[in-house]
Amino acid sequence: MRIKHIISILIAALFFFASWTGVFVTVAWISIPIIIACLLIGLFFLLKGGEILNFQRDSDKIAIFMIICILIAALYNSNVQSIISVSTYITAFIILNILLREGIVTFGNYNSIKLANIIGVFFVVIFIYIAFYYEFFLDIPIQDYMPRTKDARATYFIFPRIYAFSTEPTHLGWYLNTLGIVALYHSFQYLKHRNYTKILLGALFFGSWVLTFSVGSFVFLPFATLFVYTVLFIKKQERININFKWALVCIFILTILVIFVQQTIDSNILTLFFERMIEKISYDGTGDNIRSIRFSSDLSIALQHVFLGKGPGYLSSMEQDSSLNLYLFLFLEAGIFAVVFLCIFYVLLFREIIFSKSEDSIIFGIAYIAGIAHLFTMTQFYHTNIWLLLAMFYLSNRKLNNEKRLKYNNYKIDKN
Repeated sequence: MRIKHIISILIAALFFFASWTGVFVTVAWISIPIIIACLLIGLFFLLKGGEILNFQRDSDKIAIFMIICILIAALYNSNVQSIISVSTYITAFIILNILLREGIVTFGNYNSIKLANIIGVFFVVIFIYIAFYYEFFLDIPIQDYMPRTKDARATYFIFPRIYAFSTEPTHLGWYLNTLGIVALYHSFQYLKHRNYTKILLGALFFGSWVLTFSVGSFVFLPFATLFVYTVLFIKKQERININFKWALVCIFILTILVIFVQQTIDSNILTLFFERMIEKISYDGTGDNIRSIRFSSDLSIALQHVFLGKGPGYLSSMEQDSSLNLYLFLFLEAGIFAVVFLCIFYVLLFREIIFSKSEDSIIFGIAYIAGIAHLFTMTQFYHTNIWLLLAMFYLSNRKLNNEKRLKYNNYKIDKN
C-alpha cells in the first residue's frame, strides 16, 4: 500500500513537472520528467512485473515495426552515435509509449491526474508572466538564474521570448498546445457555471501562450481545432456541439485585446511584429531562410538513401544539429519505411482518440494533432508531452468503461 501511495505522488509529480525539460539538468534528453518516468516504470515492474508489457494495441505493434526498421538501418549504416540514437527511439516509443502508459492506466486516478496537470500548467502560466515582466520591463533575466541546458536569451523583435522551465520557447508552446489546452478545458469543467472565472483563466492562459512568441504554436493549435472538427463533420458525429455563446465571448475578448494593443503600442512596432511573424511562417527571414536551406539540404541527402537512410545517429556523428523536422529527420537517418510506420502509428492513435466515447475525446484529439504537428518544426519526440497526453486519454477511457460496468451491474441488481 505504501508503494502505491508513492506511485500516486510520482504520477502527480510527473504531470506537474511535464514542461521542466530545460532546467536543473545538464543533458538535454535527461530531464526531470524523464527521471520521474524512469522511477515510475521501475515501481510498476516491482508491483506488476511483466503485466505492463501490453502490446495488444495496433499502434503498439506498428511502433515495434518502426523500431525494427530503425534497428536494420543502424546495422546497415552504423556509426559512433547509433546505439544512443536507437536507444532514444526505444525509450520514447516502447518505454514511454507502452510501459509508462500501461502503468499510469493501471495505477493512476483520472481526477487526481487532471488536478495535477491543471496546477502544473497554471504554475507555468504564472511564471511566464513573472519572467516577461522582469525581462521586458526591468531587464532582469530571471530565467537564467536557474541551471539550464542552454541560455534563455531568444527574442522576438523587441520582446523577450519566454522559456519558463522548457528547453526552448517552441517547446513551451508545444506543452501549452498539448497538456496546457487539456488543463484549461478541465479547469472549465471544474468551474461549471462560474463564467467570469472561466474568462479570466482563458485570458491568462492565451496571454501566456502569446508570450512564447512561438509561431508554430500560433499556427498548429487553430489548425488542429479546425482539423478535428472537420473530421467529425465529415463523419457526421452527433457529438459536435459548437457553443455559440462561448464563441462570441472569445471574439469579444480578442476584440478588446486588439483594441488595447492598438492603443498602447506604437503602430510601427505592430507592423514590424506582424511582418516578422509572416517571415517566420513563409521562411523569408534570415534565421528562417537558414531553416529552409537546411530542409532542402537534408531532403536531398534523404532522397539519395531512400530505403535505409544514412543510419540512426548520422547527423550527430557528423557533429551536425538534427533536422528541424522529425519526419524528415527519421527519413534521412532510417529511411522511408520507418517514416511510413511512424505516420501509421500517429494515424491509428488519432482514430482511436477521435472516435472514443469519452466526453474528453475532442479536446484530446485537438491537443494530439497540435502535438504531432509541432514535430514538423522539432525533433524532440522523447519529451513526455505526447506520451502523457496519450496516457491521460487511455485513463479517461478506463474510467468511462468502469462507470459503464458499474451502471450495468446496478441495473442487473435492480432488475433482480
